[in-house]
Amino acid sequence: MEKIIYEHSKRAPNSIAVEDENLSLSYPELLAEAAHLARTLGEVVSGELIGILLGPGIH
Repeated sequence: MEKIIYEHSKRAPNSIAVEDENLSLSYPELLAEAAHLARTLGEVVSGELIGILLGPGIH
């Protein structure tokens, strides 16, 4: 999935990748948000269980 999103972001970087009632993110913005989440999760110790609570919407 990551490769598909990355490839599409190269073809149409200003296209809307995701949107909700209040906000939309372009592909570069979505990739930046994903990279931030990956860095945060990179701090988790291998094998450690974590929970992620997501509310409705993009953020």
